[in-house]
Amino acid sequence: MPDWPAEWAEPASEEDKKRWRSTTIGDRAPGARTPSSEYVPRPMQQPVWEKGKVYENRPGGFRIPMVHADSPSEPVTVKQYQNNRGGFDKQRDRLKNDPTIFKD
Repeated sequence: MPDWPAEWAEPASEEDKKRWRSTTIGDRAPGARTPSSEYVPRPMQQPVWEKGKVYENRPGGFRIPMVHADSPSEPVTVKQYQNNRGGFDKQRDRLKNDPTIFKD
């Protein structure tokens, strides 16, 4: 071991100890946070109303789901209906007023 000067071996003064104590960062310091690897964000929740299907109420208490014209096996979701409400209503009214489809 190297020979240290004797003044280095002397204990620090109380003033030096206070100064050093105030510059140390503890665990509760505002910048001390948990590592980001431990943080797990919550999954984003989609609005429930967008997942629903659009139904049309028919006489007799029947509820018929609206389906796409090009793929009848795929029902129309509420979000799709809201985004293109005019197109769906126009096509439904055209079919309702067509005498070859709905006969009284």
